[in-house]
Amino acid sequence: MAFDRNNYTIRKNAGRIDALTGARYVAIMLIVFSHFEFLGKDEILGEIYWKYFHNATLGVDYFFTLSGFGMMYSFINKSESKEKYSILDCISYGWRHVKKIYSVYFITLVLGAIYYIIVGMFEYGKGFFESIAKSLTFLVIDASLLQSLTGIKKFSHSLNGVCWFLSTLFCIYIVSPMIGRRLKKSLNDGKKNVIGIVVNIVLSVLLAYVFRKIENRTIFDDLCYGSPYRRVFYVIMGMHLAQLYNISMMKKIVDKERIEYFIFLLAFVWYLTRGIVASRIGVGIYIIDMIIVASIVFYLAAGTGTISKFFCSKTMVNLGSISMYIFLVHYIIGLFTHQIMSLFFENTLIVAIIESCVILLLTHFVSILIYYLKKC
Repeated sequence: MAFDRNNYTIRKNAGRIDALTGARYVAIMLIVFSHFEFLGKDEILGEIYWKYFHNATLGVDYFFTLSGFGMMYSFINKSESKEKYSILDCISYGWRHVKKIYSVYFITLVLGAIYYIIVGMFEYGKGFFESIAKSLTFLVIDASLLQSLTGIKKFSHSLNGVCWFLSTLFCIYIVSPMIGRRLKKSLNDGKKNVIGIVVNIVLSVLLAYVFRKIENRTIFDDLCYGSPYRRVFYVIMGMHLAQLYNISMMKKIVDKERIEYFIFLLAFVWYLTRGIVASRIGVGIYIIDMIIVASIVFYLAAGTGTISKFFCSKTMVNLGSISMYIFLVHYIIGLFTHQIMSLFFENTLIVAIIESCVILLLTHFVSILIYYLKKC
């Protein structure tokens, strides 16, 4: 029986590429694990954690690239792009892509506000009204989903430390219809799309160099990592990858399984060593990041190897489907869990491991619960 690659990688009832959905879970767990900073306080595990595992970059980069891939994939297959977009069209497009998870996002902000009011009063001795005023100010700003535009970490990472991601993504979504319409002109030109990817990587690295200089000299300390001004290039790269994927499907290109193995082995080695070499190669590190993530996205989408099959499994697809809920709730759950554990236990390795397990269990339980409540 002939192998039907399209039936294998795409669930037609959902119109998605299963391997990419399944891989979302691994990407999100890299991010979650990078927020277990309390592991870094242990004398034995601390150095290992900070050197090898405190690294969310590949996970974050994957989601931005995947967002661009998904948008262009929709433009191609659902004819979503128009000839012209008004400002209202663009805002509506952005809202349409975040409204499904906005209620969860807002609840985490409220919980974050409550947490920082309590901590501000009892740990830092701030007044009741001062703590409330500060948290409410951040709540209003964060509720707008525009906080990442400030390029200031105090605003972009306020209340829920990961809220900057949805803000940045929303800002990019607003301009994405216009970008997607322009890029569709090179829909069937593989060479132009490859050049587009290279140009995006170069521009992203050059901008990172400029932004780091600005960050070192001004209050704008979150331009390079958390702002839409540079992250947009990851999204555009994903759009080019979607067009390359479309070309590979039309030409029925079957990718070699050994390439898939090589890419994931390289990604694993890079994940472990990135923290060691980061200070030595400066902004050049982003070149390696983007090449690896681009390769992962393309070969998961177009591949037919063992790794792609693994991510296409029902378990991984289901876990990938709750990944954004995991992303939104894990940080807040971590804040409250760590605060409660600190009241009763000293910071030992055993306590840190137990705390990690509690956070993971609660995060998955809450995420699964939200997922099924949303489906009802």
